[in-house]
Amino acid sequence: KEMNEKRQFSLIDNIKFYVFVALTGGGRSVLGFPLEQPLEACKTIWQAEPKIKHEIALGKQIRARYGFLGFYRGGVANFVRVVSKSLYRYPLVLFFQGFFDKLCPGMEYDPKALAIVKGVSALCIANIEAFIVCPLERLKVFSMTRTNSTQGYMSFMKNNSSVLRKELFRGLFAQMLRQNVAWLVWLETDALSKWYIRKKNKINPFEEKIPARLMLPMNILLPIINVLAIMPFDMIKTNLQKEKPEEGFFNVLKQYSKKQNLKYLFVGWRVRLLQY
Repeated sequence: KEMNEKRQFSLIDNIKFYVFVALTGGGRSVLGFPLEQPLEACKTIWQAEPKIKHEIALGKQIRARYGFLGFYRGGVANFVRVVSKSLYRYPLVLFFQGFFDKLCPGMEYDPKALAIVKGVSALCIANIEAFIVCPLERLKVFSMTRTNSTQGYMSFMKNNSSVLRKELFRGLFAQMLRQNVAWLVWLETDALSKWYIRKKNKINPFEEKIPARLMLPMNILLPIINVLAIMPFDMIKTNLQKEKPEEGFFNVLKQYSKKQNLKYLFVGWRVRLLQY
């Protein structure tokens, strides 16, 4: 009976902790949204029209075409996407981290085990996330790239009522690739860099935290590495989900893999980096 009470107490504590983490992440997203939204709109519109030369030209074009509110196109879908991601993302990371810590104790000392565990965690989180965010990404990209300002979310639903599920999950394969690459790069690079720093500086992973000064170089490099890794997949996804979408992941990949078009796969990477 005492053991059952302890388990129940532990379970309640864990649930409270996950709820606290989720709400904290969601709160941060709400506060940061007014700044995040214009950057997301700029990145998305630029990816849909990759021949725009630079950020200044992009900003002028959005302002001239849609006015100041053009930077807040697709805001409703993007708000739901950003907040929902923050609500489930941190609890998922903590859940899988705790699960594998119990399953593979001492992995902090073994880089191979650490890489495998982080890789499995990344794949689990990425594929769950892809199915959650794909419909929201589709609505966001459609709304940001639409040419008719009167066509909103209800028009999208009505015009695609017979194929709504298919349209909401348009670009799912590209979304899955993007999420898998993002999570694999992030968790693997983060974990292995921390393992290397601990080993080099003889820091016990169970007793000592890594000083912030030692983590600073990696904290700067990690977002850059992650952004450059995901941008080609993000670019393809946007073109599969825009108002007048391209057809087929491999058709878009072939189109932008030509030598003269390769640079377009990384359009908007500086804007994306600012979102970090």
